[in-house]
Amino acid sequence: MSHRVNLTFFLVSLNSLLAPHALAAEHEPESLQTLVVTASRNPTPLSRVGSSVTVIDRSDIEARQTLFVTDLLRQVPGLGVSQNGNLGALTQVRMRGAEGNHTLVLIDGVEANDPVSGAEFDFGQLLTTNIDRIEILRGPQSALYGADSIGGVVNIITRGAAQPALTMNLAGGNLGNRALGASLAGNRQDLKFSVAADYIETDGTNIARSGTEADGSDNLTLSGKLDWTPSDSLRIGLNVRRVDAKVEFDDQDFAFPPTPTQGLIIDTDGERFGEHWYAGLNMAVGAADAPWQHRLNVDLTSTDNEFTAAGLFTSGSKGERLKFGYQTQWQFAQRHDLTFAVERELLDYRNRGASALSLETQAQRDDQNSVIAEYRGNWSEIDISLSARHDVNERFADATTYRLTASRPLGDHSRLRASFGTGISNPTFFELFGFFPGSFVGNPAIKPERSQSFDVGFEQRLLNNGLTLDLTYFQADLDNEIQTIFDFNTFLASAVNLTGKSRREGVEAAVHFQPYDHWRVNGTYTYTDSRQDDGRVEVRRPRHLASLNGSLDFARGRGMVYLGIDYNGAQQDNEFIFTTPEDRAELASFTRVNGAIHYAVNQRLTLTGRVDNLLDDDYEELFSFVAPGRVWWLGVNLNLMGSR
Repeated sequence: MSHRVNLTFFLVSLNSLLAPHALAAEHEPESLQTLVVTASRNPTPLSRVGSSVTVIDRSDIEARQTLFVTDLLRQVPGLGVSQNGNLGALTQVRMRGAEGNHTLVLIDGVEANDPVSGAEFDFGQLLTTNIDRIEILRGPQSALYGADSIGGVVNIITRGAAQPALTMNLAGGNLGNRALGASLAGNRQDLKFSVAADYIETDGTNIARSGTEADGSDNLTLSGKLDWTPSDSLRIGLNVRRVDAKVEFDDQDFAFPPTPTQGLIIDTDGERFGEHWYAGLNMAVGAADAPWQHRLNVDLTSTDNEFTAAGLFTSGSKGERLKFGYQTQWQFAQRHDLTFAVERELLDYRNRGASALSLETQAQRDDQNSVIAEYRGNWSEIDISLSARHDVNERFADATTYRLTASRPLGDHSRLRASFGTGISNPTFFELFGFFPGSFVGNPAIKPERSQSFDVGFEQRLLNNGLTLDLTYFQADLDNEIQTIFDFNTFLASAVNLTGKSRREGVEAAVHFQPYDHWRVNGTYTYTDSRQDDGRVEVRRPRHLASLNGSLDFARGRGMVYLGIDYNGAQQDNEFIFTTPEDRAELASFTRVNGAIHYAVNQRLTLTGRVDNLLDDDYEELFSFVAPGRVWWLGVNLNLMGSR
C-alpha cells in the first residue's frame, strides 16, 4: 500500500472520529486518570492519547517477580523478543515487525540506545529492580524523539523517594543463579533522593547445540535519583545509572572449507565486557498549573564494550551521546497547549582492534540540531495532537518528520483512536564504518531508512469497568531498509539499502479482566505480516504472538500467586550453512509457562519465588542458539525501614 493510500485510510478513520455524534464525556476527573509521559512532550491523561500505549506499573512487576524486563515485554502486544540463548545474553526487542534498532529506549528520559552497537539497546542487561514503571509507545515517533523510534519507544521510569525506606533482597536458584540488591530512599523538606545497587550472576547453560561448556553472565547495576524543589516554580532533577556486565558467548563457525558444524554456534571461550553510563540533569521552571513552563536538560549516554577470546583482547568500541535540550510549553484556553523545543546532539564513535595498526581502529563523529513543535487540543471532546520535527544532520540530508493523532470517546465506556506518522533511522556507525577482518566491511554510501505508518484502535469497557477490550490495526511502509548481505565471492558481509518498500501490517488485541479485587486476568494476541521489498518474510518476526496470565491475592492481600503463558509462533532466521542451497531456517514455535509467588510474613520480611519455562520446553529464539530450560529462583525481601 502506497504512502498516499496510507494517508487516505487514516483520513477516513479521522473523519469517523470527528463526525457528529452524541458524545458523553468521561466523568473521571483528569487528576485521577492515568498519566503517561511518553506519548507527548508533556504528561497526558491516557484517555486523551491517540497512539497505542501500554503501561506496566510496579504492581505488575511485583506480581511477576521477574528480574529481567524482557519477561515483562513478552506480554505486551506488538512486541517480539529475540534472546541469544542464555540469561543476560544480547536481547533484541522488535515492535510491529520493525528492526531491533528501530526501538528507542529511554531511562528516566535519557536516550539509552548504544551509539556504537547498531544503535540498539541490549535488553539482556536491563533489570527490573528499582524500576517503578514502564511505558511502551507503539508506532513511529520520530516527530517527538528523532531517529531510531520507527517501531516505537520503551520508557523506563525508576523509583523515586515517596518516603524514607531501606530495603534488601537476596535470591538464588538453579544454574548457579545468585542475586543481591539494596536500595535507600529519603527526603528532607524540599530534597528527595534514592539510590540502589543490584547484582545478578548465573553460571548459565550451554547455548550451542553440541558440547558441554556453560555460558554464564553477571550484571552490576547502580542507580541514583535526586529531586530538589527549592520553590513551587523550580524543580531540579538528577538521575544516574551505571551497568557493568560480563557475558560469556560462543562463536558461529564460519570456517572454510566447511566443517561439520559450519554455520552453527560452537563452544568457544569468548567474553563480552560492557560498562554503560546513563545520566540526566534537568531543570523545570514554572509551577505545575502555570500557563507557561520551561524545561532544560543535559543527557549523557556512554558505552564501552570489549571482546576477548581465551582471555586475550580482540576488539573494543566506545560510544558517547551528549544531548542538550530546551523546551517551553504554553497552555491556553482550556485543554489546549503549544510546545516548542530545540535539541543539539553530539555523537562520538571509537573502535579499536587488537593493535593500534589494526584496520578496525578508527574514530568518527556526528552532530545534529533539531527543532520540534507540538500542538495538543480538545475540540468537542475530540483530542488531537500534531507534532513535527526538523533535523539538521552533519552527515545526512536534512529530515522532517511529523505525527498526527486523535482520540474520541464514544459514550462513557468506549473510545476510538487513530494515529499517522513518519519516522527515520540513520545508518549506524557500524553499518557505515564497521570492520571485522575476514567477515564484515562497512558501507559509507548507505542512506537513512524512512517509514510511514498508521494505526486505528478501539477500546471498550464492560461489566462496570471490570472487563476491558482493546483492538488495533496497524500498517507501515519502510523505504531504504538497511540489510546485511553476504558476498559468497569475497566471503565478506556488508550493509546495503534495499531498493523497494518493505511492508508491515497486523492486528494487536488485549483483554483485561478483573472479576474481583483480588483476581486479575490479562491476555494479548498479535498478528504481524512483515515482508522485505521482494516479498520475502522478514527474519525473526513470528507471525503469531500471544500471552495469557493471571494473578490471585491470598491471605487477605499478604500474598499473591501468578501464572503466565507466553506463546511465540514459528519464524524464519538466517542460516549460513554453505553446503545447503537454503539461506533461511525455520524456527519452531514454542510456549513458555512461568509462575511466581510472594508472601509477606510480616511488615519486614517477604518470601518470593519464580520459575521460568516450567515445562522445560526446548526451543531456539535465534538459529542455533539454544535457550535455557527450566530456571527457578527463591528469595527474600527485607524491609528494614519504612512501611510496606
